[in-house]
Parts: sequence; structure tokens; C-alpha cells
Amino acid sequence: MLHRLTALLFFCVLAGFGTQPGHAGEATATLPAATEAAPEASDETADTAAAETEQADDTSAAETDTGDAPAEEATGLGALMKLIASGEEVGLVIIALSVFAAACTLERLINLRRERLCPSGLPDEVQKHLLAGDIERATAAAARHDETIAGKVLGSIVTHRSFAFEALSTIAGDLTARELRLQMNRAYPILVVATIAPLLGLLGTVIGMIGSFKAVAMAGSMGDPSIMAGDISFALVTTAMGLVVAVPCLAAYHFFRSRTQFFSAMLDEEIGDVINMWNLHLMQQNSNVAAQTAAPAADATNNEATSEAKESGDA
Repeated sequence: MLHRLTALLFFCVLAGFGTQPGHAGEATATLPAATEAAPEASDETADTAAAETEQADDTSAAETDTGDAPAEEATGLGALMKLIASGEEVGLVIIALSVFAAACTLERLINLRRERLCPSGLPDEVQKHLLAGDIERATAAAARHDETIAGKVLGSIVTHRSFAFEALSTIAGDLTARELRLQMNRAYPILVVATIAPLLGLLGTVIGMIGSFKAVAMAGSMGDPSIMAGDISFALVTTAMGLVVAVPCLAAYHFFRSRTQFFSAMLDEEIGDVINMWNLHLMQQNSNVAAQTAAPAADATNNEATSEAKESGDA
């Protein structure tokens, strides 16, 4: 039994030594494989790191481009819109007034022109037909431009041509003055906007200062100026908006006022020439009629004196 156990242990030991060369070969075979796998793993790691580096560069470049675009936008229209929006309700009212003033300015630029007030050549045409005694053509010429001031005044002159010179001049002057006042009234809203806009800006200034002092009172100290920045910005923005609207509106109003006065002087001159020429024409007609009436009377007087002299000679 002991011999059998000893033999069994001997065979186990032999079997153990027989398998060790195989394991050593496998380990030896595994070492080159691991050695070959290590460069492959290092290559894959390097490729992955390079790809991540390129991706990071692209991401940083994209962020740089994206950061530049808002920066450029912030310095342009976007910054302007943001600045206007900081004016809040007062700023919106000033913007609405500026739109209204722009509409009135456009209307004046279109309608306050010579073609709309005193078309070139119209007074001369009416005067020519009036002096020629062609009343129908004179009336038709004035009626073609009845929407203008000169057309209305000349039509009234033709209608009241039989009036005395003083009465005719008064009618023409009153009608011209009334029409020019209407033209001035259409420019008056621009002056109203020019007056109200800076007052609204001043109102925004007062509101902003009240808000800034209230913020300081709530904070309890003035150590942090940022607590007043929003209200002070509101005050300054509304003030600037009011002035930006008021200055061009005031300039536009005085421009249209000066232009209306220029057309007033031009109408007075041209309409006055028509009235004066018509008055001279009437005076000439009256003198001709008086001369024609006086000629037969003089002839009759001469005939009577000749007859009396002849009778005296016969006696």
C-alpha cells in the first residue's frame, strides 16, 4: 500500500514537471504577443489623443467665431436696439412721437412745393385771357388748378372782376392768407413734437434719479455703484432720445415755416400783378368809353356854336 502511494506521488511529480515546459512556452509565446500588442495599444492611444486635440481645436475655433459674432453685433444694431429698449415706456412714447413727426415731415415735403401752391405760368395764363376779354378760358384755366392756392385766388378774381380795385384786392388777400394759415397749421404738429420730446426725456431723467436714490436707500449704503447703474442708464437714455427727436423736428419746422413765407411773398407778387393789370385795363376801358361819350357831345357843342355864329352873321 505504501509502495503504491509512493509510486502515485512519484508519477504526480513527474506529471507536474512535464507540464512546466509547456507553460513556459505558453508564457514565452504570450510575451511576444503582449510585446506586439503594446505598440498597437500605444498607437491607438496616440490616434485617439490626436483626434481629441483636433476636436478641441475645432471647438475652440467655433467658440471664438461665435464669440466674435455677438461682439460685432453688440457694437452695431443690436447694441442700439438694446440701448433704445432700456428707455422702457418713456422711450416708446418718444419713438411713437418721432414716427408721427416723420409722417408730418414727409407730407410737408410732398405738398409744400410750387406745383401744389402756385403752378408756374398759371397767373400769366389767367391774366392773358382776362385782358383779352375771354372770361371762359380764364375761368377754365383757374379751375384746372383749383386744388392750389393760386387757382382758388385767381378763380375768385375772375368771378369778382367787376368789383372795385380795393374790394378785389381785399378778397384776394384774405383768401391767400387763409390758405397759407392752413399750410402752416399742417407743419405745426412737428413743432409740438419738438416741444414735447425733450420734456419726456426730462421726465425719464427724473424717474431714473428717483429710482437710483430709492435703490441706495434700500441698500443702505453707496459702496456698490452698480445698484444705481440701471436707473441712471434709464435717465440718460430717455434724455438723449428726447433730444435726438427734438433737434431735427425743430429744424424741420423752421424750414417749412421759412418755405411757407417764401411762397406767401411769391403769391402776393404774382396775384398782385394780375389785379393791378386788370385794374389798369378797366381804367383804360373807362377812359376810352368816356372819350367816346365826350366826342359826340363836343361835336354837338361845336355844331351849336357854328349855327349861332351863322345866324348872327345873317342878322
